[in-house]
Amino acid sequence: MKSNQYNKRAHEAGRVVLWCVLGLLAFGAAAALFAVTLADNIKRTRAEQTAEIVVNGSGAVAVIDHEEFFGAPEAPAEGVGYVTETAPVRDICTPDWNLNTSRVGWNGRLAEEWELDLYARIVYLEFWGTSPECTEAGADSILRLWELGEYGDTLGELLSAQYAPGYYVYSPYAYVWDWEYDAEGLAVIRALCEERFTNGPEWCAPYFRLWYYHDWAVPAYKIDGVYFSVPRRWTD
Repeated sequence: MKSNQYNKRAHEAGRVVLWCVLGLLAFGAAAALFAVTLADNIKRTRAEQTAEIVVNGSGAVAVIDHEEFFGAPEAPAEGVGYVTETAPVRDICTPDWNLNTSRVGWNGRLAEEWELDLYARIVYLEFWGTSPECTEAGADSILRLWELGEYGDTLGELLSAQYAPGYYVYSPYAYVWDWEYDAEGLAVIRALCEERFTNGPEWCAPYFRLWYYHDWAVPAYKIDGVYFSVPRRWTD
């Protein structure tokens, strides 16, 4: 009798041990699968975070590292690289770019490449989407205000000038470096700005604003809802 009870208890204990072993094996398999999945997701996330960038004449320099991906990826499209890090960006929209290289414009005026780049970006942000006439008048207005010398002697000083603390003469300057530009649109504006800088402005008004004319200036013309004005002294 005791022997049977002992055998029964031993059988039940063995069954418990077996279930424990099976449970541990199942847990181990699940943990291993989770670890592999997590590592895979981390690697993919890192790959996505180092997204493809377009490498152009003024953009960041890509350090291409294909080993960060799963084997050698397919050859990227021309001008596109997979990056794991980037070298310090030297963009012509920053004032430390090529300061010793000036371009000569109309009437012998000088401008650095970064100033012309900033000029194009400001015109883009102020006038892109308006008619060609309005865009040309807007680009010319900046050059006319530069001629007046009211906000500095250089194009860069004018474009970054403030008429009151925290208030820029050209409000888009506050976010000009953070904007996502349409590359083709910016190229069109840059070509216009370079042409105007080289040959001189054709429209006369240096001031502009939306909705209505400045009350301290003399109305000149209105194009696409943009109101252009000239200094009062021009008409006195």
